Amino acid sequence: MLEELGFWCSKEELLHDNPLDFNRPNPLLLVDDNWFADCDPDLLKTIEWYLTRAFIESHELAYSFCRFSTCTLALEQPRIMGACTLTDGVYCWPEGYWHYVSHHHVKPPQEFLNHLVDRYGTIAEMTRKARDEKKLLLWDDTEHKAVEMPHAMQEWITSFTTVQVTRDSVAKGWNLPRHRGLIRYFT
Repeated sequence: MLEELGFWCSKEELLHDNPLDFNRPNPLLLVDDNWFADCDPDLLKTIEWYLTRAFIESHELAYSFCRFSTCTLALEQPRIMGACTLTDGVYCWPEGYWHYVSHHHVKPPQEFLNHLVDRYGTIAEMTRKARDEKKLLLWDDTEHKAVEMPHAMQEWITSFTTVQVTRDSVAKGWNLPRHRGLIRYFT
């Protein structure tokens, strides 16, 4: 079973300090402006790459919404919130999770950041070939591996979400030993 990340409490619970479900936190309480300001730009690029280029776990037929009620970006461009759930085979997160990190400075949990550092090279290599062939990978939960996505599904996803199959390189400037230290520094 995949460990969920970035799935939030209900809209009604946003007004309370303690959500009813511990696994569905209130993102308003996870903002860490200091972490974001002090975070190495190369590390942020790596986090962005990882959160936006993993495997597709599933998709919905409507966009999510931003839990920050004053977020004009999400209101003007609802597509950025996405309709997909992405995964690396261990964690899963909504397509719009990067929006929360980059625009609202929601800090991902430390254990996920450590996991990301450990798995980055593996995920980059697994997705590289598929992206070179302009294909998306779908997570097969039964087989516990990424498989080629059916063409019709890929066409819908690339037409209506932020997920694309353009060739891209891995995050520039990645230095694993240096970033391991940075990750642990910002706990």
